[in-house]
Amino acid sequence: MSPPLEKGLACLNCRRRKVRCDAVKPQCGPCAASRAYQDCEFTDSGPTRTQLLQEQIAQLESRIKAIERPLDKQETVPRVLSTPVRADLMQRFLKYASENWFFLNVDRFSAAFLDPDGVLNTVLTNAVILWGTHLSSHHEEDIYLTRTVQAACHGLIKPCIHDIVQLIQAEVLLSQYFFKNARMMEGRYHLGRALSMVFGAGFHKIGSVNVSPSPDEGERISAFWTVLALNNCWTTRESMFRTMI
Repeated sequence: MSPPLEKGLACLNCRRRKVRCDAVKPQCGPCAASRAYQDCEFTDSGPTRTQLLQEQIAQLESRIKAIERPLDKQETVPRVLSTPVRADLMQRFLKYASENWFFLNVDRFSAAFLDPDGVLNTVLTNAVILWGTHLSSHHEEDIYLTRTVQAACHGLIKPCIHDIVQLIQAEVLLSQYFFKNARMMEGRYHLGRALSMVFGAGFHKIGSVNVSPSPDEGERISAFWTVLALNNCWTTRESMFRTMI
C-alpha cells in the first residue's frame, strides 16, 4: 500500500470525492479510471481552470449587481459637482493620465471638463471622476463606478465621430481601472469595446498626408494606436501567464 500523500498534493476531484489520489500528472489514476472526472486539476502550479472560471463568474456577478444597484444610494451623491471639486478630481487624474493610456489633447480636455456647458461626453466625464475619486481614496468611489458603467452601457446610441473618440477614451480608462484592481475579465470586456469602436469607426484607415494633422484627426490616430498597443500588451501578458501554468 502506497504511503499517504502530503496534505495539499491531491487533485481537486479526489479531494471533493474523498478518494485516495496518487498525484500523477497531468492526470491521476482515479481520474483516469473515471468517465465523469476527466478534468484532473492540481493547485500547486497556480490557479486551476475551475478557479479562474469561479473568479470570472464572481466578477460578472459583481458587475451585474453594480448595473442593477438601486438608485437610492446613488442619488445621495450629487451628479453635478462644484467647479473646485471637479478641478481637484481632474488634477488628481491628470497626474497619472499617461500611465492610464490617456491620449486626448490635455488642454482641450481640461477646458471642456471644467466648462459646465462643455462638449465632454458623459461617459468620459464619469470615467475621469471615477479615477479622481479612486486616486483620492474617496468613500463614494463605488457609486461613481456604477454611474460610469451604466453610462458606458448606453453610450453607443447614435454617437457622432467626436463622441466616438471620447467613448473610446472612456472605455480605455475603464479597462485600466479594472485591470489595476485585478478584475481582469471586466478589463478585457471594456478593452474589447474600445477595440471594436476604433475598427468600426475606420480609424485604422486614416492616412493623413499632413505633417501636422488637425487636433481632431490627431486624436483619432492616437486613439487607434493607443488601443492597439494596450490590447497587444495585455494579450502578451495573458499568453505568458498561460505558458507558466
